Amino acid sequence: DTDCTDGQVTMTKNLTCTATFKAVRKLTVTKAGQGSGKVTSTPTGIVCGTACNAFFYLDQQVTLAALPNTGSTFTGWSGDLTCPKPVMSANRTCSATFSPKYYPLLVIKTGAGQGTITSQPTGISCGSDCEQDYAYNTLVTLTATPNAKSIFTGWAGACKGKNATCQVTVSKAR
Repeated sequence: DTDCTDGQVTMTKNLTCTATFKAVRKLTVTKAGQGSGKVTSTPTGIVCGTACNAFFYLDQQVTLAALPNTGSTFTGWSGDLTCPKPVMSANRTCSATFSPKYYPLLVIKTGAGQGTITSQPTGISCGSDCEQDYAYNTLVTLTATPNAKSIFTGWAGACKGKNATCQVTVSKAR
């Protein structure tokens, strides 16, 4: 009966309504790694960050897209062998791995004096090791320590000023 289409029926006479059910399977998405990003699905249902699982019709093909955030990269799928295009013949689990991007921080010593530059987090000990790769947006503190017969006169480049300690956020090669 046409009165059945909205799910509410007014009983003014005998009516026949037919309910149709479709089988569904659950798709669960997880995110792994030290990076960040989101996963979406076509057809809609998964917007991982918000909803990391959804039900799709039995035998329906779903296409997952991994979208890394700034400073991260998508490195691959794991879980069900059909990921990132699972066919929902069974419940499926897909995992998207995001890794941080790394950028180099290079220290160049100039002048006739002698000394070392160290970093926190560790990695630079410039006497010998003057370059280190750091994950995107890492705050690195550089400390200049002059030798006994030298003085520190200042920073140039990503660091500015005459203070022996300087902080640099590594958001690109610096």
